[in-house]
Amino acid sequence: MKKKLIVATLLSCVAASAIAQVNTTKESGVYVELGVIQANYNEPTFQFNNAMGALKAGYNFNKNFAVEGMYAGNLNSANGYSGVVSVTAQVQSAYGAYGKASLDINDMFSIYAKAGATNGTVSATATYGGAWASAWASGTSPSFGVGVQAKINNDIYTSLDYMSYYNRNGVSIAGPSVSVGYKF
Repeated sequence: MKKKLIVATLLSCVAASAIAQVNTTKESGVYVELGVIQANYNEPTFQFNNAMGALKAGYNFNKNFAVEGMYAGNLNSANGYSGVVSVTAQVQSAYGAYGKASLDINDMFSIYAKAGATNGTVSATATYGGAWASAWASGTSPSFGVGVQAKINNDIYTSLDYMSYYNRNGVSIAGPSVSVGYKF
């Protein structure tokens, strides 16, 4: 009887340890990130950059693959000149969906690559003398990027990445972002 009690106790300890390990690693499940993107807009006649606040949400199928959605809105405008014309411009908003592949470097750091599509809206106002004109454009493009993630604890992490969000017809929007994430 004593042996059965010892064996049952040991099996209970092993099972509890395995369950605790599964619950603390959080290799699958929902995550959210809040961050800042430096959007660099380039076309042949004008370049600018502005900051965007970003909200990302995703689902980790396992420690190596996830799907992610992103919404970003502008935090400021950029001012500059195209010749003698004063231009105020901004990447107003962007949203996208991506597949994300990750590879652990060690217990704290991992690297990842993302690929998907992003839709962005850009607006600009141009003034010369007393005259002005305003315009906006929106479009969708394949997008991709790479990054590194640092684990703070089992729930919280930080990420730094560089993404090409839009690249079509001589216009590109790309840039770095930094974010803080939480795994549920």
